[in-house]
Amino acid sequence: QLITILFGYLVTVKKKYHRSIELARVVYPDTIADKQNPTKNLVTLVHRLNDFFGKISDIPLIPTEGKGYTLNSSLHIMTDLEQFEALWAQAQNEVSIIRKVECLKKAFSLYKGNVLASISDQFWVMQLDAYYRIMYHSVVNELLKTLLYFEDYTDVIKYATESLGMAPDNKEAYYWLVLALDERGLHEMLKEQLQSLKKIFEKDEYEEFLRRFQEEHNKRNNTAPEKESIFQKIKNGGIVNGKRNDRYGAE
Repeated sequence: QLITILFGYLVTVKKKYHRSIELARVVYPDTIADKQNPTKNLVTLVHRLNDFFGKISDIPLIPTEGKGYTLNSSLHIMTDLEQFEALWAQAQNEVSIIRKVECLKKAFSLYKGNVLASISDQFWVMQLDAYYRIMYHSVVNELLKTLLYFEDYTDVIKYATESLGMAPDNKEAYYWLVLALDERGLHEMLKEQLQSLKKIFEKDEYEEFLRRFQEEHNKRNNTAPEKESIFQKIKNGGIVNGKRNDRYGAE
Protein backbone atom coordinates (compact mmCIF):
# COMPACT_ATOMS: atom_id res chain seq x y z
CA GLN A 1 0.00 0.00 0.00
CA LEU A 2 2.93 2.39 0.59
CA ILE A 3 3.83 2.27 -3.10
CA THR A 4 0.20 3.00 -4.00
CA ILE A 5 0.17 5.99 -1.65
CA LEU A 6 3.44 7.36 -3.06
CA PHE A 7 2.44 6.92 -6.70
CA GLY A 8 -1.11 8.15 -6.07
CA TYR A 9 0.18 11.33 -4.45
CA LEU A 10 2.72 12.06 -7.17
CA VAL A 11 0.24 11.46 -9.98
CA THR A 12 -2.61 13.53 -8.51
CA VAL A 13 -0.75 16.31 -6.69
CA LYS A 14 1.39 17.65 -9.53
CA LYS A 15 4.31 19.93 -8.67
CA LYS A 16 7.65 20.82 -10.22
CA TYR A 17 9.11 18.71 -7.45
CA HIS A 18 8.15 17.37 -3.99
CA ARG A 19 10.58 17.66 -1.10
CA SER A 20 11.47 14.44 0.69
CA ILE A 21 9.96 15.61 3.96
CA GLU A 22 6.66 16.40 2.21
CA LEU A 23 6.41 12.90 0.74
CA ALA A 24 7.49 11.37 4.04
CA ARG A 25 4.61 13.11 5.83
CA VAL A 26 2.22 11.58 3.29
CA VAL A 27 3.66 8.05 3.16
CA TYR A 28 4.87 7.70 6.77
CA PRO A 29 2.68 10.01 8.89
CA ASP A 30 3.12 7.91 12.05
CA THR A 31 6.90 7.98 11.77
CA ILE A 32 6.89 11.75 11.35
CA ALA A 33 4.75 12.05 14.48
CA ASP A 34 7.36 10.07 16.40
CA LYS A 35 10.01 12.58 15.23
CA GLN A 36 12.02 9.88 13.50
CA ASN A 37 13.76 10.33 10.15
CA PRO A 38 11.77 8.48 7.46
CA THR A 39 13.62 9.83 4.40
CA LYS A 40 15.86 6.77 4.19
CA ASN A 41 12.79 4.54 3.89
CA LEU A 42 11.40 6.93 1.27
CA VAL A 43 14.48 6.53 -0.91
CA THR A 44 14.06 2.76 -0.75
CA LEU A 45 10.39 3.07 -1.66
CA VAL A 46 11.18 5.30 -4.67
CA HIS A 47 13.71 2.74 -5.92
CA ARG A 48 11.14 -0.04 -5.53
CA LEU A 49 8.59 1.96 -7.51
CA ASN A 50 11.15 2.68 -10.25
CA ASP A 51 12.12 -0.99 -10.40
CA PHE A 52 8.47 -1.98 -10.74
CA PHE A 53 7.89 0.56 -13.51
CA GLY A 54 11.13 -0.49 -15.20
CA LYS A 55 9.46 -3.76 -16.17
CA ILE A 56 7.28 -1.89 -18.70
CA SER A 57 9.46 1.09 -19.64
CA ASP A 58 13.14 1.98 -20.02
CA ILE A 59 12.37 5.53 -18.90
CA PRO A 60 12.55 5.96 -15.11
CA LEU A 61 9.23 6.90 -13.57
CA ILE A 62 10.77 9.10 -10.86
CA PRO A 63 14.16 10.71 -11.59
CA THR A 64 16.34 10.48 -8.50
CA GLU A 65 18.54 13.46 -9.29
CA GLY A 66 17.60 17.02 -8.37
CA LYS A 67 16.02 18.89 -5.49
CA GLY A 68 13.18 16.46 -4.87
CA TYR A 69 10.89 13.91 -6.43
CA THR A 70 8.41 14.20 -9.27
CA LEU A 71 7.11 12.07 -12.13
CA ASN A 72 9.26 12.06 -15.24
CA SER A 73 7.87 14.80 -17.51
CA SER A 74 9.04 12.93 -20.64
CA LEU A 75 6.41 10.25 -19.91
CA HIS A 76 3.59 12.81 -20.37
CA ILE A 77 1.41 11.14 -17.74
CA MET A 78 -2.11 12.58 -17.65
CA THR A 79 -4.79 11.11 -15.42
CA ASP A 80 -8.51 10.84 -16.08
CA LEU A 81 -9.00 13.40 -13.31
CA GLU A 82 -6.79 15.93 -15.12
CA GLN A 83 -8.66 15.35 -18.37
CA PHE A 84 -11.95 15.66 -16.49
CA GLU A 85 -10.91 19.02 -15.02
CA ALA A 86 -9.55 20.26 -18.38
CA LEU A 87 -12.79 19.37 -20.16
CA TRP A 88 -14.84 21.19 -17.52
CA ALA A 89 -12.67 24.29 -17.94
CA GLN A 90 -12.99 24.04 -21.73
CA ALA A 91 -16.77 23.65 -21.53
CA GLN A 92 -17.09 26.85 -19.50
CA ASN A 93 -15.21 28.79 -22.17
CA GLU A 94 -16.85 27.28 -25.25
CA VAL A 95 -18.85 29.64 -27.45
CA SER A 96 -20.35 26.77 -29.45
CA ILE A 97 -23.14 25.06 -27.53
CA ILE A 98 -22.58 21.85 -29.50
CA ARG A 99 -18.90 21.71 -28.51
CA LYS A 100 -19.82 22.66 -24.95
CA VAL A 101 -22.20 19.70 -24.68
CA GLU A 102 -19.55 17.41 -26.20
CA CYS A 103 -17.02 18.54 -23.58
CA LEU A 104 -19.51 18.06 -20.77
CA LYS A 105 -20.46 14.57 -21.97
CA LYS A 106 -16.79 13.56 -22.23
CA ALA A 107 -16.11 14.91 -18.74
CA PHE A 108 -19.19 13.10 -17.45
CA SER A 109 -17.90 9.79 -18.81
CA LEU A 110 -14.48 10.20 -17.15
CA TYR A 111 -15.71 10.54 -13.58
CA LYS A 112 -15.85 7.15 -11.87
CA GLY A 113 -16.75 8.05 -8.31
CA ASN A 114 -14.37 7.73 -5.37
CA VAL A 115 -10.86 8.98 -6.12
CA LEU A 116 -8.11 6.43 -5.37
CA ALA A 117 -10.61 4.14 -3.66
CA SER A 118 -7.97 1.69 -2.39
CA ILE A 119 -6.40 4.41 -0.21
CA SER A 120 -9.53 6.50 0.41
CA ASP A 121 -8.79 6.67 4.15
CA GLN A 122 -5.85 9.03 3.52
CA PHE A 123 -6.70 12.62 4.49
CA TRP A 124 -5.29 14.14 1.29
CA VAL A 125 -7.32 11.65 -0.77
CA MET A 126 -10.49 12.70 1.09
CA GLN A 127 -9.77 16.33 0.17
CA LEU A 128 -9.12 15.38 -3.45
CA ASP A 129 -12.28 13.29 -3.57
CA ALA A 130 -14.39 16.16 -2.24
CA TYR A 131 -12.84 18.57 -4.75
CA TYR A 132 -13.67 16.39 -7.76
CA ARG A 133 -17.08 15.40 -6.42
CA ILE A 134 -18.11 19.06 -6.26
CA MET A 135 -16.76 19.54 -9.78
CA TYR A 136 -18.75 16.52 -10.95
CA HIS A 137 -21.91 18.11 -9.55
CA SER A 138 -21.14 21.24 -11.56
CA VAL A 139 -20.51 19.26 -14.76
CA VAL A 140 -23.74 17.28 -14.33
CA ASN A 141 -25.91 20.29 -13.55
CA GLU A 142 -24.56 22.32 -16.46
CA LEU A 143 -25.05 19.39 -18.82
CA LEU A 144 -28.61 18.75 -17.67
CA LYS A 145 -29.55 22.44 -17.79
CA THR A 146 -28.15 22.77 -21.33
CA LEU A 147 -29.85 19.61 -22.59
CA LEU A 148 -33.16 20.73 -21.09
CA TYR A 149 -32.84 24.12 -22.76
CA PHE A 150 -32.58 22.35 -26.12
CA GLU A 151 -35.49 20.07 -25.18
CA ASP A 152 -33.41 16.89 -25.29
CA TYR A 153 -35.50 15.38 -22.50
CA THR A 154 -34.44 11.79 -23.21
CA ASP A 155 -30.79 12.63 -22.58
CA VAL A 156 -31.68 14.67 -19.50
CA ILE A 157 -33.39 11.62 -18.00
CA LYS A 158 -30.50 9.36 -19.05
CA TYR A 159 -27.68 11.50 -17.64
CA ALA A 160 -29.59 12.58 -14.52
CA THR A 161 -30.42 8.98 -13.62
CA GLU A 162 -26.87 7.78 -14.20
CA SER A 163 -25.34 10.67 -12.28
CA LEU A 164 -27.63 10.20 -9.28
CA GLY A 165 -26.50 6.60 -9.09
CA MET A 166 -22.95 7.96 -8.71
CA ALA A 167 -23.69 11.07 -6.65
CA PRO A 168 -27.15 10.93 -4.99
CA ASP A 169 -26.25 13.98 -2.90
CA ASN A 170 -26.51 16.25 -5.95
CA LYS A 171 -30.00 17.56 -5.21
CA GLU A 172 -30.03 19.91 -8.20
CA ALA A 173 -29.95 16.93 -10.56
CA TYR A 174 -33.35 15.82 -9.22
CA TYR A 175 -34.80 19.15 -10.36
CA TRP A 176 -33.70 18.70 -13.97
CA LEU A 177 -34.86 15.10 -13.86
CA VAL A 178 -38.42 15.89 -12.76
CA LEU A 179 -38.69 18.70 -15.32
CA ALA A 180 -37.68 16.28 -18.09
CA LEU A 181 -40.13 13.64 -16.86
CA ASP A 182 -42.87 16.26 -16.83
CA GLU A 183 -42.04 17.43 -20.36
CA ARG A 184 -42.00 13.86 -21.65
CA GLY A 185 -45.42 13.23 -20.11
CA LEU A 186 -44.04 10.39 -17.96
CA HIS A 187 -46.41 11.21 -15.14
CA GLU A 188 -46.27 7.89 -13.27
CA MET A 189 -42.46 8.09 -13.13
CA LEU A 190 -42.74 11.75 -12.13
CA LYS A 191 -45.16 10.87 -9.33
CA GLU A 192 -42.86 8.14 -8.03
CA GLN A 193 -39.84 10.43 -8.20
CA LEU A 194 -41.58 13.21 -6.29
CA GLN A 195 -42.71 10.75 -3.63
CA SER A 196 -39.18 9.34 -3.26
CA LEU A 197 -37.76 12.83 -2.73
CA LYS A 198 -39.68 13.05 0.55
CA LYS A 199 -37.13 10.60 1.97
CA ILE A 200 -34.17 12.58 0.62
CA PHE A 201 -35.10 16.21 1.34
CA GLU A 202 -35.95 17.90 4.57
CA LYS A 203 -39.56 19.13 4.72
CA ASP A 204 -38.62 22.76 3.97
CA GLU A 205 -36.32 21.69 1.15
CA TYR A 206 -39.04 19.52 -0.31
CA GLU A 207 -41.63 22.30 -0.24
CA GLU A 208 -39.17 24.70 -1.88
CA PHE A 209 -38.30 22.08 -4.50
CA LEU A 210 -41.98 21.62 -5.38
CA ARG A 211 -42.61 25.36 -5.44
CA ARG A 212 -39.71 25.83 -7.85
CA PHE A 213 -40.91 22.94 -10.00
CA GLN A 214 -44.48 24.31 -9.99
CA GLU A 215 -43.29 27.71 -11.17
CA GLU A 216 -41.22 26.25 -14.00
CA HIS A 217 -44.06 23.92 -14.99
CA ASN A 218 -46.48 26.86 -15.20
CA LYS A 219 -43.98 28.91 -17.19
CA ARG A 220 -43.36 26.12 -19.69
CA ASN A 221 -47.07 25.40 -20.08
CA ASN A 222 -48.07 29.07 -20.08
CA THR A 223 -50.57 28.50 -17.29
CA ALA A 224 -51.56 30.69 -14.38
CA PRO A 225 -50.30 29.69 -10.91
CA GLU A 226 -52.64 27.16 -9.36
CA LYS A 227 -54.35 27.94 -6.09
CA GLU A 228 -53.16 24.67 -4.59
CA SER A 229 -49.44 23.93 -4.77
CA ILE A 230 -48.04 20.62 -5.92
CA PHE A 231 -46.91 20.01 -2.36
CA GLN A 232 -50.44 20.48 -1.07
CA LYS A 233 -51.84 18.14 -3.72
CA ILE A 234 -49.42 15.43 -2.67
CA LYS A 235 -49.95 16.14 1.01
CA ASN A 236 -53.72 16.02 0.57
CA GLY A 237 -53.60 12.77 -1.38
CA GLY A 238 -53.73 14.45 -4.78
CA ILE A 239 -57.41 15.45 -4.64
CA VAL A 240 -58.10 18.25 -7.13
CA ASN A 241 -61.62 19.48 -7.91
CA GLY A 242 -63.07 16.27 -6.51
CA LYS A 243 -60.82 14.01 -8.59
CA ARG A 244 -57.50 12.37 -7.87
CA ASN A 245 -54.57 14.21 -9.39
CA ASP A 246 -52.42 11.35 -10.66
CA ARG A 247 -50.10 13.74 -12.44
CA TYR A 248 -48.49 15.29 -9.38
CA GLY A 249 -47.86 12.47 -7.02
CA ALA A 250 -51.05 11.20 -5.50
CA GLU A 251 -50.30 8.68 -2.80
